[in-house]
Amino acid sequence: MKFLLYFLTIVCLAVGHSIDKAKSSMNENHSLSYLLGVKKIPPTWVSGDGTVLEEGRIVLTPKKSSKGSLWSRSVYQLKDSFTMEWTFRSVNYFGDSKGGISFWFISDSVPHADKSLYNGPQKYEGFQMLVDNKSKFKSTLHVLLNDGSETFKEDDIHLRAIGKCLLSYQDQSVPSTIRLSYSSQDNLFKVQVNNKVCLQTSKVKLPKGNYFIGVTAANYNNDESFEILQMKMHDVLTEESLIPNVNQMPQPQLLTKIVDKATGNEKLVTKAKFDSKSKQFSSNEIYKKLDKIEGKILGNDISNLEEMLTELMKTQELLASSIGKLAEQFGSHTVQKAQNPNDGSIDPEKYKDIFALNEKLEKMIADQQKLRDSASHNNNTSHLDSIVNKLTLFLIPLIIFMCVMTYYTIKIKQELLKTKLL
Repeated sequence: MKFLLYFLTIVCLAVGHSIDKAKSSMNENHSLSYLLGVKKIPPTWVSGDGTVLEEGRIVLTPKKSSKGSLWSRSVYQLKDSFTMEWTFRSVNYFGDSKGGISFWFISDSVPHADKSLYNGPQKYEGFQMLVDNKSKFKSTLHVLLNDGSETFKEDDIHLRAIGKCLLSYQDQSVPSTIRLSYSSQDNLFKVQVNNKVCLQTSKVKLPKGNYFIGVTAANYNNDESFEILQMKMHDVLTEESLIPNVNQMPQPQLLTKIVDKATGNEKLVTKAKFDSKSKQFSSNEIYKKLDKIEGKILGNDISNLEEMLTELMKTQELLASSIGKLAEQFGSHTVQKAQNPNDGSIDPEKYKDIFALNEKLEKMIADQQKLRDSASHNNNTSHLDSIVNKLTLFLIPLIIFMCVMTYYTIKIKQELLKTKLL
């Protein structure tokens, strides 16, 4: 009983310490953590258009064909790292919509008075997280970056995203939390949805300076209501942002429907991006795609994959070497016995088939070494592993069989000698 009380005390202290640490890192001037019981929007934020506060939540689009916005009154000074969390939900509508909600982190050098892009600016310096149902992937979260030189439009904005993930957000009673974590020291730019990883990369660098934080939404011609329940801004990376990339958000995929004309059966298959024969790709486009893939690989914590492959190759080489030495020792021992017939050894003429089999075995081992050297020269590791595995499965039973046959042959020869002497 005392141990249980002691354990519970330790747990409570740890939880309390974690909560205190989170509170100490929170930037209150750029957070909306206490909306229950509040009668008006905090003065540190500026609301626009049809935005209202209702029962502990900020409603950006309270009625049909409405829009709303919420921006921090003062700028946020970016130094090294931060963690931004938006808790939101969409209710009263489900289906195709031209509307959406955008979360912003943009430099104060570009004014956000423009409201032509989901009630936000078309041209900005910083990043935008767009949640909508307008792209070809339907309900999706898109992450976009802009250095202030480009103008984004609703028609092509989805094609400019650096990352995306599927997010079922419409008409959900349970809210969703989007967390963005950034650290210039750790080379981290990470987007999580409900503690699941949507995007992580080490290629994003945000200039230090002053930024505005905001959220905008528009529902156009339906009753979809976008609501903000909470917003937390931390000046450091929180513990939740460092959760390993075990649970990942589902990623969009293009599918092709194949219909069998004879039977009418339908089958969906994944469509490859390079299936189109008519489209030509320049070297610059291919380089950009490879660079993007490299960033995703480095950003998803699998940099030790090369070390694991190297260790696996060493293990395969050690196994093949051990099998070769064992076969060599067995062959030399058999020849030595054949050269000394007086001690009950094997007659080489009588058992020449066994020696021929041993020579074939040695030849197979030599061929195996040549194949391994050739595969290593051509960096064809997968083919080499396949050959080693097949040879291993063949050689081990063969060696065991030969050892058994040799043993019984020697025993029979010795018994025959004893019989003659008697």
